[in-house]
Amino acid sequence: MGGYMPEGGGGRAARAGRYPPLASLVVSTIAAFSAVIVIAVLHSAYDDALSRTRTLLGHNLEPTPWHPFPHDKGRPPPRAALRCASYLACLPPLSQPRPAAAALAPNNASTRPRRQCPSYFSAIHRDLAPWKRRAEAGAGGGITRALLESARARASMRVTITGGGTRLHVDLYYACVQSRALFTVWSLLQLMRRHPGRVPDVDLMFDCMDRPAINRTEHSGEGAPPPPPLFRYCTTRDHFDIPFPDWSFWGWPETHIEPWSREFKSIRQGAKKVRWPDRVPTAYWKGNPDVASPLRLALLACNDTNLWRAEIMRQVCNPPSPCKVPSPMNAGGAC
Repeated sequence: MGGYMPEGGGGRAARAGRYPPLASLVVSTIAAFSAVIVIAVLHSAYDDALSRTRTLLGHNLEPTPWHPFPHDKGRPPPRAALRCASYLACLPPLSQPRPAAAALAPNNASTRPRRQCPSYFSAIHRDLAPWKRRAEAGAGGGITRALLESARARASMRVTITGGGTRLHVDLYYACVQSRALFTVWSLLQLMRRHPGRVPDVDLMFDCMDRPAINRTEHSGEGAPPPPPLFRYCTTRDHFDIPFPDWSFWGWPETHIEPWSREFKSIRQGAKKVRWPDRVPTAYWKGNPDVASPLRLALLACNDTNLWRAEIMRQVCNPPSPCKVPSPMNAGGAC
């Protein structure tokens, strides 16, 4: 026979088993609410740290005071910039163990012909000659720590390579135009990856603006102070700035220029599409007219007449194929 269970006894026990007591609900709610608050605080602190972090793309950096420029347009958020930085930092090891000195030395050094340096080494020796002469003169010459620090007044960043070419550190001082700093550092990383163990430790100051700043007249002659060693993309015979390879060879996304390996392939393919006799008899040039270049200002002065038939447009667009014209022009800017 079936039994009868009174409500006041086992029913309350069953309900208590199905539902937690009120105290447990309160504790769980408070714990969940506290966790949400902690996560919100951590997220806010993370965003605040991002907003104060200096990046290669110019976040939280002012433009160089010697050449101010607008640098807030078209930049990705700091979060994306730091993701890029962490990706670069998490690449496989940049170098391999250095080869032993015995492996580098030739077996018969006295009988083997001495290799000559490539011709461009003469330009390197010329650019570094001012500091080499100081080193040969002795008395604390060459590039000293104090001399390197004096170059900081005109530098936008400092680059240090240590560990026999295994680590690269960047100290950012000012923002660079568009993505110059990013691609400049990228080029150094590629150098370290392609020549493992062969990049020496180095500490250098770098300015990412075009115009050279270390005048020879200020650092030549008896009693003149030595020139501070400062790298940049451009120099002239009247300046001591040390030239560095143009960063745009590794890409210039703001002007739709691909890295040179892909850009050169595109140019070769375009050259095959239009025969030389079928090309438009026009000299073509594209660049920034606002860099105080005498040649570019002269080109802007040309007008649409029968003599010049100039077509001058101030706009940002994808560059037309230079292979449709027979004579692309090189209208130099600051160098």
